[in-house]
Amino acid sequence: MNTLINSRIAVIGAGNIGRMLLDRMCAMDVPASLISVCDSDPERAKSAAAVVGASVFDLAALSGCEASVWLLCTGRRV
Repeated sequence: MNTLINSRIAVIGAGNIGRMLLDRMCAMDVPASLISVCDSDPERAKSAAAVVGASVFDLAALSGCEASVWLLCTGRRV
């Protein structure tokens, strides 16, 4: 798991699963400076990122996020 500590990570989706992954990465001492979060709801992305100190990026600017690991945590809203 030391690989994650040296990789830039993008979390797409800041709902239950996305937040759980953010919590686990923090517990594993992955530096917050390497984590970026986005969500279709910008306020939810900001809220989730603030808890762990991660940065936020916009879904419309995916090319602006330079991550080597992409975690897709999206679900379907009913």
